[in-house]
Amino acid sequence: NIAYTGNYGTGALLDRIVKIMAITAGTPFELCQMKDRIYENWIYDAFEPLMIQGGMMNMVRGRMVNMSSEYTDGIIVIRSMLDMFDAINEEDSKRFAQIIKKHIKGNSLTYMYDNLGLPQLSKLEEILNDESITEEETILSKVYYNMDRIVHHRKKYHAGIAMSSLRIANYESISGCNNNGWYNGDGMLYVYTDANQFDKSYFQYADPYKRPGTTVDTQRRES
Repeated sequence: NIAYTGNYGTGALLDRIVKIMAITAGTPFELCQMKDRIYENWIYDAFEPLMIQGGMMNMVRGRMVNMSSEYTDGIIVIRSMLDMFDAINEEDSKRFAQIIKKHIKGNSLTYMYDNLGLPQLSKLEEILNDESITEEETILSKVYYNMDRIVHHRKKYHAGIAMSSLRIANYESISGCNNNGWYNGDGMLYVYTDANQFDKSYFQYADPYKRPGTTVDTQRRES
């Protein structure tokens, strides 16, 4: 009952499925591509809308908000897309390339170069150097009902709202992670005008009693 598109969604699901696709390709155990293109739609509907300039929004990274960079999970999505190119059709390949080009810029470019293998870097260079590939423009609003998250993308800013309900917990804290996340799921508003504005440094140093968008009591809490 935790919003975990990042971390478990990227590392424990997407990354492993794509690796299984590569390992079993051409064998009797090959994963079948379903008619509804389920793996591609995972990218379009579940993962990419929650990304900003190569990073996965912290509001869907559970207890990892103050432990690692948003790029940590963003790189897994980009890497998985690069690895899927040979298994998808031409239309999806074109859209994947546009999405990747949109996310690889600035700090994310440096992070990607440091965390990709040679075959992935080769494909990435091919995409970035192809002038016929234009960046996909994302203008959308999307509600993730089952995990109480809303994301809103416009040309000059991106926003997210983290909520909680009987379906989803307002925060997670174990193993010394996110000890002060009491109000992170109480309607916290994330507004990005640039990447990583709510990266781990924010959650390490910002006042946990004054999360933007939240209305909280004055009770002092223990970590």
